[in-house]
Amino acid sequence: MDPNFNPRVLLITPFKGLEQNTRANALSILNQDFKNIQIYFVVDSKKDEAYPILKDLEKDYSEKLNVIVSGISKSCSQKVHNIIRAIQKCKEYDILVVLDSDGSPSSDFVSKLISPLRSEKISITTGYPKYFPPNKTFFGFGRAILVSLGIVHALNPFNRGIWGGAFAIKREDFEKIGGVKIWERSVCEDRDLTCAISRANLNVSFVPEAFLHSPEDASFSSFLEYWRRRYLILKLWDKPLWISSGIIYFAFLVPYIVLLLDLLDPMYEANLFWTIASILITVIGSVLILKFDFKEDNQLVLRAFFLPIYFFIMLLAFCQGIFQNELQWRGVTYKVNKAGKLIILR
Repeated sequence: MDPNFNPRVLLITPFKGLEQNTRANALSILNQDFKNIQIYFVVDSKKDEAYPILKDLEKDYSEKLNVIVSGISKSCSQKVHNIIRAIQKCKEYDILVVLDSDGSPSSDFVSKLISPLRSEKISITTGYPKYFPPNKTFFGFGRAILVSLGIVHALNPFNRGIWGGAFAIKREDFEKIGGVKIWERSVCEDRDLTCAISRANLNVSFVPEAFLHSPEDASFSSFLEYWRRRYLILKLWDKPLWISSGIIYFAFLVPYIVLLLDLLDPMYEANLFWTIASILITVIGSVLILKFDFKEDNQLVLRAFFLPIYFFIMLLAFCQGIFQNELQWRGVTYKVNKAGKLIILR
């Protein structure tokens, strides 16, 4: 880290209920080695289960931590509302950092995330999620693998997308694109911010070292809901990407379907060589990506062979959202009407 690069950082983490590691995650955020930082933990109500834990931490970290109650949102998602309220509370900062509450960042995470912002050419930086299922559940592994495979998209040098769970943006650029105004009717902060960044032709830097570790497991229902929510967000705010996602997942399953038909029906004509070759290429490619990301856990690499099961459930999640316009997130239901207006149903 350049000693001459010492911007005032505002770090905001919205909380909603208890995560699997709420206190540990909060402490990892508080114990960052970057010193010129003001941290805001935000809840919507004092009745939130995380509130007493955060207020207890505030006593020990009073010099840099503020726990604020944002109130209930009426026009945007609760997470976005919490971020906006924290920004309005803090007037002096150079860089805005937003981190999700379900992650446990390393002590140098913020230093790494903001480092590229030394350059005048870079306006935003983004990290990436890295799930580790502590109990090694089948669907916990599935989410870890599939999210990790997305690293290919993040490494694309032409990609301007950001991940809402860990990003940093210069204040001047955030105000230039009207960030708060953009978010006032937003469900998903990263999707709308990505669109604004693209329109303004601002440069995004993906920081490979800035992995936000999330030691969480997943059940079948939470795995399905996780992807259904993501696809509904794409459907409502980026239909071309939503359609292409469905096509990709179906195309991935085609070789497995062909192989199954050939095994079940001897009369079914298929070129087994090319079918098996395409499956092996997919598995080997996935394993190579996972080896890059999960060098210390070979079980994750072995689970690459279960990809068709995971992808089938993702395709199911995609299909569930075809006729739906309602999104459930953190206990709140959001709906978009035909005019594109966001309606919050509680």
